[in-house]
Amino acid sequence: MGSLLRMRAEAARLYSALSKGVHHEFVVPPATMYDRPTVRGYLGDVTRVIAQLALVSHMIIHSPYRLDDDRSIALFEIVQRLEVAS
Repeated sequence: MGSLLRMRAEAARLYSALSKGVHHEFVVPPATMYDRPTVRGYLGDVTRVIAQLALVSHMIIHSPYRLDDDRSIALFEIVQRLEVAS
């Protein structure tokens, strides 16, 4: 249960961080908060969280359209090696 709560907190943190740039009340110039390294970091974090959720969803035996375990793990490992927003 602890890892599920950590994943939820991480997703909430990323949503909060990335949604600030689209709100009309955003008064700080986006360039001050969203420089290239910061955005790359956020994108890498989002990719990691989504890959973890995808892997978990394919390990649930009742999940429709699931991939077999070996294929799921292989694809997860490929995603983990991706360089996001180069």
